Amino acid sequence: MTDPGDRFSRQIRLQEVSAEGQEKLGRSVVEVRGRDGAEIERLYLERAGLGLVTVDADAEPPPFPHAAEFRHAETRKIAAGAGRALHTLRIVLGIEPQ
Repeated sequence: MTDPGDRFSRQIRLQEVSAEGQEKLGRSVVEVRGRDGAEIERLYLERAGLGLVTVDADAEPPPFPHAAEFRHAETRKIAAGAGRALHTLRIVLGIEPQ
């Protein structure tokens, strides 16, 4: 089995993450809400090393402010999931407020 430090060594080197931040991510529990983009969001969060990611498909997801920029529904879903995942990571790391 791979050492978790090896798995996340690239993001640990980021000033915004660091080893301390990666530990925070590993201890965190978050909920992904909604359907559109939820699978992308969940995958990104799990791959970033979050401790537990649950999904509530019936809950209202947070708004995606850039939705109008994406003409195709599938691309919009991917962008929404990726954007929400990044926002969640920044909250967990204390980079931005909820």
